Amino acid sequence: MNRKIMVCLVFFMAIQMMYAQVSELQIIGQPEKLDSEIVAKKDINGNFCAGIKVVSDLDGFKYDSYNGVVDVDDKPGEDLVYVSPGERVMTVYHTGYKPLKIILSEVGIRLRPRETWKIEITGERDLAEIPVAVLTNPAGAEVFVDGESLGLTEQTTLSTGSHQPQLKKAGYEPVIETIMVDADHILFRYDLQKIEDVAVNLHTEPEASQPAMQ
Repeated sequence: MNRKIMVCLVFFMAIQMMYAQVSELQIIGQPEKLDSEIVAKKDINGNFCAGIKVVSDLDGFKYDSYNGVVDVDDKPGEDLVYVSPGERVMTVYHTGYKPLKIILSEVGIRLRPRETWKIEITGERDLAEIPVAVLTNPAGAEVFVDGESLGLTEQTTLSTGSHQPQLKKAGYEPVIETIMVDADHILFRYDLQKIEDVAVNLHTEPEASQPAMQ
């Protein structure tokens, strides 16, 4: 496996690890008690449950709690999670995100039988700064981005949006481009064009006179 492929594989693995570290679920605003929604479901002991309605821009959540989740009504955009009225902690899981542990009392939720509370959760990822790879063939070009030299590096971190990279290497044509950086555009490759030698004829006018013969 050549060096460039190895570099790309390591780079993309690092990006995946970084996203796994920074991707978090978050509660938006304050939980709200829904006085109009009465829970009719009972637990295995015949006691009425409390409900926590989870509204989100994501689907596919899984839930757990200290006393165990009784049931979940799963609908697009919202889940109704049935728990014991004495529950103190609920944990929300989603692939690609850190588990969100919610201590109910800390967010203002006081569960009682048959009552329902609503919370809103977002899964937006912070992509304000993205790792970017700028690869050149041949390697070793000096990289400038938005007029600032990054040296001979092949990897850097850029904000999302438009940028202007400039590549310089002795003996090769410089490259100036405008790129758009986002989660789907993080790898940029450039084939540098060698500067061709051009034959130059020099002559003077008037031509230099020949020295007189003695």
